[in-house]
Amino acid sequence: MNKERTFEAPVYQGHEKEMYNEIDNFLGMSAKYSPAGARKIRICGLLGGLAAALVLYVGSDKVRADDKFGFTVTMLLLAACGLSFFFFYGRKPFPMMEEFKKIVAEDGVQRIYTDMKISRHIKGSGFSVGDEYVFNNSLGLFRMRDVKNVYIAEYPGRGGKEYHAAFEMSDGRKIPMKRLMGLRDEKRIQEFMGIKSMFRV
Repeated sequence: MNKERTFEAPVYQGHEKEMYNEIDNFLGMSAKYSPAGARKIRICGLLGGLAAALVLYVGSDKVRADDKFGFTVTMLLLAACGLSFFFFYGRKPFPMMEEFKKIVAEDGVQRIYTDMKISRHIKGSGFSVGDEYVFNNSLGLFRMRDVKNVYIAEYPGRGGKEYHAAFEMSDGRKIPMKRLMGLRDEKRIQEFMGIKSMFRV
């Protein structure tokens, strides 16, 4: 049995199919996690790794002799990454796609579609928040009732600390949503409170 079939979208008919397709497009699930989407990403990963290795190879004649070994190792690693990405990406079920399909099957297409239509986008992020769900075009779908906390997360950055609005799921997952861009604490807190107000926590 083809393992990639575990990523295929549920089969719907009529209006349900139209609603499902709109949700799927909104989240970009099939574009990334379906067999066709995974193949496209594998090919891009392979070409990207090989192209990066080729660029290094072309530039290798400008490197001093004592740097050649490290340069060659880096080039080979890039090529190996591209090849491994091509052969292994998408060979096992994507947890995000499996969770998405599970929520759709349990809650129904109509309920999710209705909430998607009234969801509000968090500016500068890939997240939209409805009354019952949190939508993200990379991570998929989250139930609002499973959101345990919305908080400010601190991460190291190039110029020092970075602060992000984030939420925590009841299973312990911590999901960063958006970097808070204000230079002063008051500005960041103000932006965070606006985001937090969108959640029913």
